[in-house]
Amino acid sequence: MVRRLINTAGRNVVVWNRSSEKCEALATEAGADRVKIAKDPAEVIETCSIIYLMLSTPEAVRSVYDMERGVFAGVSAGKCLIDCATLAVEDFLYLNEGVTKRGGRFLEAPVSGSKGPAAAGQLIFLCGGDEVAAPAMPIRSHFTHPSAMRVECTTALLTVRCYHSNVGALHAVRRRPRRDGKGQVLPGSCGVSVQGRVRELWGECAGQSE
Repeated sequence: MVRRLINTAGRNVVVWNRSSEKCEALATEAGADRVKIAKDPAEVIETCSIIYLMLSTPEAVRSVYDMERGVFAGVSAGKCLIDCATLAVEDFLYLNEGVTKRGGRFLEAPVSGSKGPAAAGQLIFLCGGDEVAAPAMPIRSHFTHPSAMRVECTTALLTVRCYHSNVGALHAVRRRPRRDGKGQVLPGSCGVSVQGRVRELWGECAGQSE
């Protein structure tokens, strides 16, 4: 994601990572004039107006936000934070409150995709939060009003759940298609099964989101 900002968007970046060698490798690759390594998360926030965050677990997120000279310590009026981790509703609400009460703006933007789509600029972002922060996202997304943050985050998590469940349904159908008496796969058996499972899953999600 950072390489896309540097190479495709033409941005200079300020970076921090819990593993300092990753920052050093990026600076060597892109050049010290394009990559500045911050000494802590707060320095990144203080230096930049738009900040992207991507941490691997809820525990890592809380640690980096709450630590001395962490994310919260650097937030001030006008800062726009875009968090791309996949977190629970309660986690995003906690981060939103912590950022906005310090005068910053917060956008939740968990991603669907891995290293390949990230390198190709084809990640899918499921966004919710501050409408004013939305233009900072150089992607095509749907954004909600801040008051709908809980609903949007819940919807995003349900979308991810449905996606993975659908993949599981497709896998199951592929392994166990319906066959006739001669052992031949019945025409259309996979399609019917998958469609039914998709409808079933979306019905479950619709009920939970209400």
